[in-house]
Amino acid sequence: RSRLWGQLFGLTEFAMRMLPALINTLGIPAIYALANRLGYPRTGLIAALLFALNPYEIWHAQDVRNYALWAALSLIALWLGLHAAHKNRPFNWFLYAIAAALAANIFYTELLTLSAFGIFIFIMYRHKQQIQRRWFIAATFAAGLSILSFLLLQTGLFVRGGYAGNVPGIMNVSQILTEFFPTFIFGSTFPQNLTSALWIILGIACLVAVLTLWRHHQYKVLLFIGLLILIPTASLSLISTRINIFDPRYTLSVVPPLIILIASLIDRLTKNRNLFYQIVGATILISWLSMSAHSLFGYYTNPEYRKSEDWPTITRYLHTYTQPDDLVIQSTADAAFGYYFHTTSSIPLDISLPANPSQPNAELTELLQSYRQQYHALWRIGQTFADWPNAGIVENWLATNMQQVLDVQVDRIPIRQYRAWEVEKSEITHQNIVDVGDIA
Repeated sequence: RSRLWGQLFGLTEFAMRMLPALINTLGIPAIYALANRLGYPRTGLIAALLFALNPYEIWHAQDVRNYALWAALSLIALWLGLHAAHKNRPFNWFLYAIAAALAANIFYTELLTLSAFGIFIFIMYRHKQQIQRRWFIAATFAAGLSILSFLLLQTGLFVRGGYAGNVPGIMNVSQILTEFFPTFIFGSTFPQNLTSALWIILGIACLVAVLTLWRHHQYKVLLFIGLLILIPTASLSLISTRINIFDPRYTLSVVPPLIILIASLIDRLTKNRNLFYQIVGATILISWLSMSAHSLFGYYTNPEYRKSEDWPTITRYLHTYTQPDDLVIQSTADAAFGYYFHTTSSIPLDISLPANPSQPNAELTELLQSYRQQYHALWRIGQTFADWPNAGIVENWLATNMQQVLDVQVDRIPIRQYRAWEVEKSEITHQNIVDVGDIA
């Protein structure tokens, strides 16, 4: 998708970032339509406002990656699914199947959301087998295309050495509460001590929202929201015991149902005839928007929360001093580095090492030995994440087996150059004029 977009509109930063930003913007009317389909037009307006200013959605909407695309398409698919279940016409199910297939092919964990919606269909329409059957056909189509695309495009990741994910750590229930849910709502630009308190406040707000919906007998809405939050979160937690993907971004589809849940509480409170409840509802909404604004302000102004390093400056330095037969080893596992590093025609090769937390130490050592023989010099950029199991392997091997000839920092990123201990004759440009025995 990004390649096609780039061919049509260019490969500039603005052009490439515009695709996820535009598609994610569709999530604003989609979440309104979804809440409206659940029976709450006013809740939909509040949810659309909260979604439009959600720091985590904005964070991903500025990346040339698939998270923001997936978030919007997942919302559209859910709305079309509810609409199809209500109308139960083949054409509506066809539209749902297409949207679900697009979302699942953009990001494979959409299959978890697809499963959650399927459970909702089978519970709410347990006496209507035709609706169940049509959902199953649509879901099979979406899942089948997703699996097929995975086999065609992604199998190589596993065949070439076993893809194990890029996020260290496995399931941690307390982390879901203290990190995941605050991140979903307010992003990741708050200090740790504030985040530790946020999850308690959010938990109380969600509990009150659940009780409010239950009191008004909105069991269908509760079931819909609950499944869309719990199934993806629990499933990802189990999957993360096998693959290193325990990170909030892999369950970005949980954000909309959370927003709808809180929006329903604000809606109920603000339209209550009791002035006290109106004030409470307005206070929650204003506080929510203020926290979102504070998070966005930190994201845009505080260097501590910047998303990436200053790769343009770093790569300009490398283009100036590297040679065509040098190898640049990037230790930060940041795909953005390659975008900026490959902007000229005569550039040296670069590679991420280690590529993921589970890359075996023996494989790293074998690759480094091979690279030492193939290339004139090895450059190491950045530092391996300290909590990766293979942290320090590349650094220690280079320090032990090669000679470090350069150590600088560019935009706080360490850049080191390593050469072989044995000096080649071609490197000696001046004739010796003095010999001191066997010493020099």
